[in-house]
Amino acid sequence: MSSSTLWACLTMSRSDRLLLIQFPEDIKNIVRAAIVRSWPKGIQKEKEKYGAYEFKLRGAPWAKFGVMVADSVAVCFLMTNIFEPLYKTGWIVVNSNKLNITFQYQATPPVPCEWLAISFDDLRHLRIMGKAGQELVPPFRDIIHGLGLWHSDRQLKTGSLVAHEFKLKGSPWDLRRGSGSVSTRVLVLKFMAVLAERGFTLYATVVPESWDEDDGDTATDSWFCCRPIHRLPDSQVNHGYGLLATVEREPPHYDELSIRE
Repeated sequence: MSSSTLWACLTMSRSDRLLLIQFPEDIKNIVRAAIVRSWPKGIQKEKEKYGAYEFKLRGAPWAKFGVMVADSVAVCFLMTNIFEPLYKTGWIVVNSNKLNITFQYQATPPVPCEWLAISFDDLRHLRIMGKAGQELVPPFRDIIHGLGLWHSDRQLKTGSLVAHEFKLKGSPWDLRRGSGSVSTRVLVLKFMAVLAERGFTLYATVVPESWDEDDGDTATDSWFCCRPIHRLPDSQVNHGYGLLATVEREPPHYDELSIRE
């Protein structure tokens, strides 16, 4: 593998496009399988575009306003089901911003991890997704109660996808509220402390382009977190390259991977 192919990018554009830039051919199969498994509306078409490979999804997965709760949950599972197998093959996220997620290929095998997603939606909703995330529900509820922000919470089930949703008082994700933005940041810092205490790394954050249009300082991102399965109690939480092991290997073939809900 040449040095130029050690780097690649995944981009979400418009409300329904997913572009793979400089990934090897096998990665198309991984992403296609993740879409088919996680996005109920499926793929409308695929094509080469300006040297990249583009998936056009049915519906509007990256749309923010008017999106159904089931679609919002499915999008988070979709991204998790992309991140996890890419991570297993050695494609590790090194930078993520509103539009682009940059990956670097590492020949060393990453340690096995479990995954979860957390989304901040509709100015007042918080959703935790993934089996590993269920242990976060009680401490997150305690934090929200302690700050006087709890309105209600419930379990969501859409098909085989399960999530837990908190509805908070007011509009805490609107950071244009003066002093309220401070309390929101305190809330988020407390969430991050809980994640660290339980060994989770904040692996990537995602804010699709259409989520951020004309929104100013509203918090609309989603967090994707992972934790080594064989982590020792009270061991230090590693970030980025610290998740990787040190034994070199060839990247596994796509058929060896299993994408989990």
